[in-house]
Amino acid sequence: MNQLEQDALATFIQQLSAATFLQSKAEIKQIQQPLPPPTTFSLLTSPAVSAEYRLDGITFSHLFDNTLQSAILTTYVGETKWILNEAPRLSEIPVSFLYGKNGWYDESTQKDNLPPQFKTFFIDTKIPFGLHHSKIMLLTYPTGLRFVVTTANLIESDWNGRTQALWMQDFPLLPPNSHPPPTLSLFQTTLRRYLATVGITQSKINLDLYDFSGACAELLCSVPGSFTLFENDPRLGEDWGHFQLRKLLLHHHDSIPQIERASLEEFVFQFSSFGTLTEVWLDEFCTSLGFVPQTKSRLGEGSRARKLSLIWPTVNSVRRSFFGYDSGGSLCLSKKAVRDFWKEHLCDWDAEVSGRQHLMPHCKFYLPHRLCGDEEDVEWIVMTSANLSKSAWGFKTKEGKHHISNYECGVLLHPHRIEETLADLRRKGHTSFFNCTGPPHPFPETDRCVFRSRYAPASPQIPPTQPTQGVSSPGSTTPQISNPSSSVIGAHSSQILLPIPFSLPPLPYPNPSPTSHPDTSELWVWDTNHRTADIYGNCWIPDDSERSAPPPDPKTSGARKTWKNKETNWKGKRGNSTRFQKNT
Repeated sequence: MNQLEQDALATFIQQLSAATFLQSKAEIKQIQQPLPPPTTFSLLTSPAVSAEYRLDGITFSHLFDNTLQSAILTTYVGETKWILNEAPRLSEIPVSFLYGKNGWYDESTQKDNLPPQFKTFFIDTKIPFGLHHSKIMLLTYPTGLRFVVTTANLIESDWNGRTQALWMQDFPLLPPNSHPPPTLSLFQTTLRRYLATVGITQSKINLDLYDFSGACAELLCSVPGSFTLFENDPRLGEDWGHFQLRKLLLHHHDSIPQIERASLEEFVFQFSSFGTLTEVWLDEFCTSLGFVPQTKSRLGEGSRARKLSLIWPTVNSVRRSFFGYDSGGSLCLSKKAVRDFWKEHLCDWDAEVSGRQHLMPHCKFYLPHRLCGDEEDVEWIVMTSANLSKSAWGFKTKEGKHHISNYECGVLLHPHRIEETLADLRRKGHTSFFNCTGPPHPFPETDRCVFRSRYAPASPQIPPTQPTQGVSSPGSTTPQISNPSSSVIGAHSSQILLPIPFSLPPLPYPNPSPTSHPDTSELWVWDTNHRTADIYGNCWIPDDSERSAPPPDPKTSGARKTWKNKETNWKGKRGNSTRFQKNT
């Protein structure tokens, strides 16, 4: 490490001091930020993010106000003490809390300490290695339903110490004495079917009371089981996992001009857990997304072969991150799951554009993009709880079934869906999106949407004199929508700036060289020993055989220890203080 790097690292450690961190948390709580408008797609904010990047994200408490009537919260792991502290209203109303990690309790999650109307339910997949991994919320207000999908578990470290994303939309109550439409929207149908699989019936929350016709996203879900496939017509069969995504993309496929489809240059997958992948399954998954992954052996395979980038942090990125090596406890890749065939696709976590380089990712994004002029256009984007694994997305069995192990939830945002929804709402006389907790949010005046990264350094600046529609005000968490007159996107198009935290195109792993530190080109593997100290002076020694030996002097070796900072009320619990606790 050269002197400049040492100085930069010293400055970063100083910024993470307890006093600075607590001051940042206090500043965020004092922000007079309005509750998010009803079609929010945002990153979560964090006290560890510098001030200029804090106002473009939201916090857990921003989702609630004192008119909230009931809540359904789902997660893999949760800390109910933190939840009730951040949102006191949840201690006063009926709450159903669904979690998937049985036995994952600390002193804050004992049922005896919960309000009587706060009910907890463990969701068992009844499938080996299956997980209830969804992270959604259904929040009922006097005037409507707020539906939230996020990548963050309901624990403090996930919401404040990792890069996470959230999508939400508010849906109004149907007029009194009205009847549900004869044909339910696809969003409502999918949500109802999914909730039924986890035991949330119409008696718990009656979805027929709400109008889902204005949904601006497609709901993506996985549920455990084996389902029938119809190879000759993929539009038939059960709508779960990556075959559901395949159907949705086929539905929107005809809306994309052939010249644009042919110009897609790269597909980017960013996730926080690597399954044990095979080339056959990766091809199956990529086929559902509409492409064949380009490899060294496939350079001339044809128009469907596209570059594939897999964003996965290097050891160096983890070592220098906010939690140091403890960040690696939520980046699940074991030595036995490493495969040579996907190594050529690896890219490092490069999030300087969003101010989150030192916040390791727990978000999950899947997207194709292309270079359009000087801009990177995003064709569509999936934000989900589903990692890159067969358990999460499902796989085709030898018997021709689609087998899934996990419960997962996410959304597909596609310009065609937004255009269709806006056109339908306008035909019905609507001019704005409904909001449960504030004034309605006006529609953009557009006949076409174009997706771009919110944090792209080359995003065009709108001249002050140019009229705009639906542009976010300072502190707003709505994706910014503008009407710049541009020959690239058309005079009557709106660019929707998506909260993609990493750079586009992604940053490939550097080639190892004699002058570079091996950590800069080594992928993070969580059961591999790392003896170079992190920013807290700790090593990462998960090997039990080595840890059973006499411990070295921590002052000289940076011996591995559980990270705990009482002054900032953070707890890096990693299961009996021996290695780490799996947190997916």
